[in-house]
Amino acid sequence: MTDTIKVAHIIESLGRGGAERVLVTNLTHIDRSRFENHVIYLFAGEDFLPDIEALGIPSYRLDMRNFYDWRRGFWRLRQTLKTIKPDIVHTVLQKADIYGRAAAASTGFRPILSTLHECPYNPEVFIDNPALSRFRYGIFKWLDRSSARWCNDGFIVASQSTQRALRRYFGVSDSHIRLQYNSIDLDRFDGGCESDVDRVRRELGLTKDDVVLLNVARLAPQKGQKYLIRAMVEVCRALPNTKLIIRGEGPLRSDLNALVRSLGLEGKVLLPEQCGSPEVVLALLRLCDIFVFPSLYEGFGVALVEAMAFEKPCIASNTGPIPEVVQNGRSGVLVEPMDSGALAAAIVKLLADPDAMKAMGRAGRKIVEQTFDIRQNVKKLEATYEEFAASTAAH
Repeated sequence: MTDTIKVAHIIESLGRGGAERVLVTNLTHIDRSRFENHVIYLFAGEDFLPDIEALGIPSYRLDMRNFYDWRRGFWRLRQTLKTIKPDIVHTVLQKADIYGRAAAASTGFRPILSTLHECPYNPEVFIDNPALSRFRYGIFKWLDRSSARWCNDGFIVASQSTQRALRRYFGVSDSHIRLQYNSIDLDRFDGGCESDVDRVRRELGLTKDDVVLLNVARLAPQKGQKYLIRAMVEVCRALPNTKLIIRGEGPLRSDLNALVRSLGLEGKVLLPEQCGSPEVVLALLRLCDIFVFPSLYEGFGVALVEAMAFEKPCIASNTGPIPEVVQNGRSGVLVEPMDSGALAAAIVKLLADPDAMKAMGRAGRKIVEQTFDIRQNVKKLEATYEEFAASTAAH
């Protein structure tokens, strides 16, 4: 092994998502004089490809049609790894974990590390999700757990909650686990362009008198947006000038729009069809008054960290790793998942106390600076790579 450590990052896609965003943030800040990075992605979805290319990092698309397209997945991945000849294989997200582990182990490239942003085997995954096949779920669980036990040299987890789940469901000892909180680049959240905020406000038909709640997440059962929409009935009754913006893409858009209509919340709850660029998300975060995150279960919640970076108080579900991000009573308010009444009460109470909102916003920003700043956390990632690379070289 040379002084430069060559890392092959294997991920499901480069589409717009939290794990993909974290990967780009890590690659932007890692010391490229010490680490040579290559990105392999299994499926279509290239929102972040321009960011990868701008960094001068080689990327390889496998063009898998779906998870069961193993001919393209396994064999192309093996060939790509043989071309790269990595010192470390680092997989992210479940499908990439399974294929990446198998391909790397079968070609002899080690160490194999996997980042787990969440453990998808908690029973909450079935709540409000009848489309999830228990048979396929069982297959994925077996493949994931078996490949982890047989192939992995180490794991990186995004939260203590995920570390506990990894011990429980995979039987992995703490000696093989490294905690690495997901991080953001604070430079993106300092300053900002007011013209972008004004433009987005006009496009959404918002006035200066509107109180704005914001949720940024996939439109999927896991994210619990239907409970937030139901909470808006009580919120709007108490505070008629309140508007909720739900920004995201996903399979539940038509269902959520139907719920808005059935509750008579047209004009109060907005689900923009065109979600726009990352700059639009930043503008939404700047203009909102409270960020609301009603997930049923969660891997980490990068969007919460981004809202806290803008000094926005957060109201979120008391589940999984969220209490590691939002400190109840200090940077926000935690409520139990699926409780629309508690969610509405928390929103109304916090909006009635502007001083508390400001104090929580300031506390949230401080927490981000201390715990979720990429400039300090990337050093932990570099140390993990060096540790496992050295351990493998010694054997």
